[in-house]
Amino acid sequence: MELAREIARAEYWGQVTGGAFSPLAEPLVLAWDLRGKGRVPSDSAIEAALLVTQPHRLRWRNGQPLRSAGAQIASGGFGKGASMDYALACLPEETALTLNLGGQVLVQGQTQSIDIAHPAHRLISIATWELSFGSLATSGNSERGITVDGKRFSHILDARTGQPAADFGSVTVWCENALDADCLSTALFALGPDEGLRLAASLPNVRALFVELHEGQPRLRATRNCQDNLSSHQTILWLPESQANNPTPNRTGKADQ
Repeated sequence: MELAREIARAEYWGQVTGGAFSPLAEPLVLAWDLRGKGRVPSDSAIEAALLVTQPHRLRWRNGQPLRSAGAQIASGGFGKGASMDYALACLPEETALTLNLGGQVLVQGQTQSIDIAHPAHRLISIATWELSFGSLATSGNSERGITVDGKRFSHILDARTGQPAADFGSVTVWCENALDADCLSTALFALGPDEGLRLAASLPNVRALFVELHEGQPRLRATRNCQDNLSSHQTILWLPESQANNPTPNRTGKADQ
């Protein structure tokens, strides 16, 4: 039942993101050989994989998921977050802890300062997120992208097109639970900074920071609800855009009062 609940939640985020994220993306992962040396699949191979990644390929009966022929669940898109949520659920509610699994962080009962790394230089921090509860997940290609015939490709696939997402930099997402943060960091990266920011700003209880590289220089854009948690020595552009009576960002990323 727990796995069914996790798959259903991942399917929900697939619907919210217009199919940019799909829990059934495994055929695309295999087509691009993302867990191996990598390859560029033919158009026909991508089309065949897309046919079995669509939402209607996952049906439900008595609360259990039923996969159509050829459909395969890609747990890599949500499994890390689901594991962290499960670990937290096994502990007493008053337990103070920080879980860090492959760069995704989950905090309860304490505050941690989490460094947000430069997308191209992971040892350089360009922002700090004060995390007192919930989970932060970051998606980018600094470590897991693939190179085929000398060309670099993102390891994050847009499930709408079957193509690697544009490698613009990175996105960090906060949600109250780790599974949601895991799904959304992948989905928002696939959507890209403009579309991803618009979606994140429309979702309750979701916060997002996009770090875009322009000629090697990072530009920081974040949803306005991050202002109390996020700081940087660089200017942060807060979205939705400021109106006349809204605070504006200063050099530290904090709002002028």
